[in-house]
Amino acid sequence: MTVSAPVKDNYDSGVGNIEKWTESKRMTLNLAKTWEMIVSGKSANPPPMAGIERKT
Repeated sequence: MTVSAPVKDNYDSGVGNIEKWTESKRMTLNLAKTWEMIVSGKSANPPPMAGIERKT
């Protein structure tokens, strides 16, 4: 499954938000199979989320 969400600042991002979303949908999050990819037209690059691999 792919989940995409706009992030306006570093306060919007984070594993905690993803975990809350999956729990509300009665799903489990397998961090070993989870990764993030930043798609942005700007040069700003938010810090990586702890526990989640970042791919380019």
